[in-house]
Amino acid sequence: MTSEVAAGAGKGGTTSRRPVLGIAVSLAGNVLGAGMLLMPSVVEGTMGAASPGAWGAHLALGGVVALLLAGMVARARPNRLPGALSGLLGPWAGRLVDAVYAVAFTFGQAAIAWFAAVCLLSALSPLPPVPGPSGAALASGVLLVGTALATVAPPPGPGTLRMRAWATGLVALVCAAGAWPAAAAPDALAPDVSFPAAFWLALAALFFAGVGWESVTSSVPTARIGPRRAAGGVLLGTALVAIVYLGLAGVYRGAVGLWSGDVTPAGVRILLAVLVVVLLTSYCATNIRAAAGIASRALAPGPSGKADPGGSSGRDVPAWLIGAVCLVWTWSFAREGAVALLLLGPAAGAWTAYTVSAIAVVRRGSSAFRACGAVLAGVLVVLLVEVVRALSVL
Repeated sequence: MTSEVAAGAGKGGTTSRRPVLGIAVSLAGNVLGAGMLLMPSVVEGTMGAASPGAWGAHLALGGVVALLLAGMVARARPNRLPGALSGLLGPWAGRLVDAVYAVAFTFGQAAIAWFAAVCLLSALSPLPPVPGPSGAALASGVLLVGTALATVAPPPGPGTLRMRAWATGLVALVCAAGAWPAAAAPDALAPDVSFPAAFWLALAALFFAGVGWESVTSSVPTARIGPRRAAGGVLLGTALVAIVYLGLAGVYRGAVGLWSGDVTPAGVRILLAVLVVVLLTSYCATNIRAAAGIASRALAPGPSGKADPGGSSGRDVPAWLIGAVCLVWTWSFAREGAVALLLLGPAAGAWTAYTVSAIAVVRRGSSAFRACGAVLAGVLVVLLVEVVRALSVL
């Protein structure tokens, strides 16, 4: 989950010399984030051998959303998604997306903290960790540190964010090669449900890894190129994301086939757990800061999602308040499958954003765009219905 996208900062940009590549790099940089650590384990724990199906469906859905949005804003001014939707549909659209994302981010940080806690518990004990007070306490510690950093530390610069992304991918690859921590903590990561409910829950949880597809509303207009070349940049960016995520999922699946249970040496587990906690704590810090900014923007008078992120509404939401809400969710979900269930919060935020985007495409696009937008809206409605049905069996 990439905080900088929803907050409006962005991690990647376009270049005047190679705008297509710039769009691709920006898209990949905004999508790839903490999901590289969380999602291979969560999807594997939820679906097992059928996990590639969920990954493929998510990548196809995200790519379609990015393509439609890129086509809609190619001739517009650069803006974050809520601002773009405000221009297409009216202020209500941007305000709705901001409000839902602000709440969704709090669930996302609770999920990140729980995953860090599961890694610590599985590293320190040979027994599978059981979701409960000990895990919630460790997760709370991660959130408290993240909230403190969000409150007092300066925002990280672009270079630091790029280094963090590379470090996250490397640690995620090592974890995948050992099928860890899913092999050591299946009950803590995902609920025990059978197909097809597992597929829909995994697909919904993957929306956490897909926050960032909407970054094209900033990068495509900045490139100042035609819709066809912009689409090429989006497709190239989607391919880069697919290489990373499908690569991690494939390594994880291969490791599960090779190893029987958790065979990662204790020392390696502890080292990986420490690295995971450090990385995820930093993501909590940037995401809590971003959620505070989004909530402040949603409460501000006038249109939500304006391009200028520096304005003050007089009702700025403090980072500590966002952290407190995250702590509430952390203790409320101290149960089996805590991580996957908490990820349904970010899923609700992304679902809302993409559904409103589909409405914008249907109302303001060309005939071909309207047809695609209608199909996208139908798919999203089916996803919502199936996820609700899957949750009813838990």
